[in-house]
Amino acid sequence: MNSMPVLTKDDQLHVQHFAEQAVGWFELVRSIVNHDQPRQPNMDDRLDIIFSLHHMTDFQDYVHPFLKNDARITAFEDAVAEAIYTAIREHAAGVS
Repeated sequence: MNSMPVLTKDDQLHVQHFAEQAVGWFELVRSIVNHDQPRQPNMDDRLDIIFSLHHMTDFQDYVHPFLKNDARITAFEDAVAEAIYTAIREHAAGVS
């Protein structure tokens, strides 16, 4: 990257970290969109989405107050994962 020389070493590490997170999201979207038949998200889909969500500060800030309530956090994570999966599928269907 042309801008990397002006960044501190710490900033450069953050750039790499954010890039790796983005690639994870892109791969997730690609895997969902490339299925021939629409389907409900399976456990791996949900876990991939939830793992990615936990790298987002806004998500962490929202769930932090109720982390002790396993049933609530699990239900919330699952609902968000399904909503993201559905949005990706609907967007892909609209774009095609």
